[in-house]
Amino acid sequence: MKVELEADKCVASGQCVLAAMDVFDQDDDGIAILLEEKPGPELLDDVKEAIAVCAARPVRPAAALQAAAVQRVGARPAGPAHHV
Repeated sequence: MKVELEADKCVASGQCVLAAMDVFDQDDDGIAILLEEKPGPELLDDVKEAIAVCAARPVRPAAALQAAAVQRVGARPAGPAHHV
């Protein structure tokens, strides 16, 4: 799983660090820092926990960030057209 972090949305709660300290850290202001963009399978449960407990939801799998961006701009995902 590739992980991305939207640091500008971080509220510095530190929950991601507590859940997955091999993947996340915090800077001097408490903002999350991504240490490992592609954590190994042995860290998958920790990363899932970090995603679940994140207060502001800036930590997500990369695919989820892409889907959210598409939704924000109103674009439609590629696929067959559906007519009503």
